[in-house]
Amino acid sequence: MAVAAPPPRGGGGGHGPDTLEDLLTSLNRPSTLSELIERIGLMEQERITRTIEAEIQRINGVVEKHQWAARARETTQAHQDELLEITADELRTEISQVLYLRGERARQEVEALTLAALRQLPPDYRSLSVHDAFRLVPGGHQSAKAEASSLPIPATSSQKGGQVLRTELQERQEKQMLARMQEMDSMREQLASAAAQLERLPTDERRKLYDQLKSRSERVVGSCFSDLGAPAAAAAQQVAPVGSSGGA
Repeated sequence: MAVAAPPPRGGGGGHGPDTLEDLLTSLNRPSTLSELIERIGLMEQERITRTIEAEIQRINGVVEKHQWAARARETTQAHQDELLEITADELRTEISQVLYLRGERARQEVEALTLAALRQLPPDYRSLSVHDAFRLVPGGHQSAKAEASSLPIPATSSQKGGQVLRTELQERQEKQMLARMQEMDSMREQLASAAAQLERLPTDERRKLYDQLKSRSERVVGSCFSDLGAPAAAAAQQVAPVGSSGGA
């Protein structure tokens, strides 16, 4: 049973721009600087959603491939084939839950970065068109313009806390996101290895492998919500992998 991907947050729709260059090309001249920042955030959230959906499809394909290989050999008894089917479905479901939670967490971080950038943007700049904002003199008065300027956001006295799109908060969250993606890569490799072994393992070994993956997925889910408080912890419990009470 393949795990279906949920609709992208904020609704479905066509494939949007993938790069900042594509986004700038698609902008209308009246677009404001604040709208540009918001659209950058939405573009990154859509990219995360597409990545998660593609990974779920890849995992489903790997598991299905090994299931068909096991059926083709026809060397196991019927109850073992049934156990293989159940175990494969449980693995797919648990890993997809972890990936969806990771994706949601990453989208929340992108949204937080976007809001932080908008908060740091001086009010007078928010309504500027992108075209005018790109022509402002760095360090000059809000109304000063220069034809050769290439910086999208000038440094002014009201921005002494740092550049709009590069703050300490951003750097910290980017490092956290990188660490989480590395952990997901490791978990993906473990899943692929597990799928390749399933049909060759006896029942007790399959259960042991399943328990190991279940424990790791619960640990990953917990880390997603560790800094979100009690409500998020309750949500993590609701989506925690099921099947622990089932017998082998």
